[in-house]
Amino acid sequence: MISSNKTAKLNVRMQPDIKKRGNAILSSIGIKPSDAISLFYHQIIIHRGLPF
Repeated sequence: MISSNKTAKLNVRMQPDIKKRGNAILSSIGIKPSDAISLFYHQIIIHRGLPF
């Protein structure tokens, strides 16, 4: 994995209910939404496509 102190901004639009429900689950397992998106992107890179 490439590590850097620099960050890039990502703007995402989604249905409010999906965001609310997803954030509740992430919060219950102690993961910030930005970290979850980063993990998802890492999996996209590893799988060279969607990881599902």
